[in-house]
Amino acid sequence: MHTIQLFFIIVIFGCCGWFIAWAMIRILFFPADPVNIAGLKIQGILPSKKSVWAESVGKLIDTAFKQNTKAGTGLNDPAILEKLKPEIEGHVDLFLNEKIKVIFPLLAQFMGEKTISQFKTAFLNEIDILFPVIIKKYAAEVKNEFKTGNYLSEKLNSISM
Repeated sequence: MHTIQLFFIIVIFGCCGWFIAWAMIRILFFPADPVNIAGLKIQGILPSKKSVWAESVGKLIDTAFKQNTKAGTGLNDPAILEKLKPEIEGHVDLFLNEKIKVIFPLLAQFMGEKTISQFKTAFLNEIDILFPVIIKKYAAEVKNEFKTGNYLSEKLNSISM
């Protein structure tokens, strides 16, 4: 008889635990949309607070992103410029060999291969100097203007419960 009592105690406590877990999940998540019952709007705890939490998480991420001093510093890496140089050289070559004839036809008549080569070298040297400055300024502007928190808040609010 002792084992039967122990069995019933385990079953009763198991059922109680299952019911408590089921009730907590219902309270937390359901109903996802507000339901009007006898003049009271009833909604699950998490769905009712979702927009408030999304906004606070968005603000937290936004301030963390703006206070991060390392954001954008990797963009000034000379290795990145080296990877971009073939593309930049291709555009400079296209400009000096083809587009300049359309834009400045008179100037193009007096430009030989040596002059074009000198222009290309001068342009590429200026790009080497100018590119890190522009990228640093661009990263700072993106850091100030990009609303990470707003974007994150919108995404969190769009998640269905």
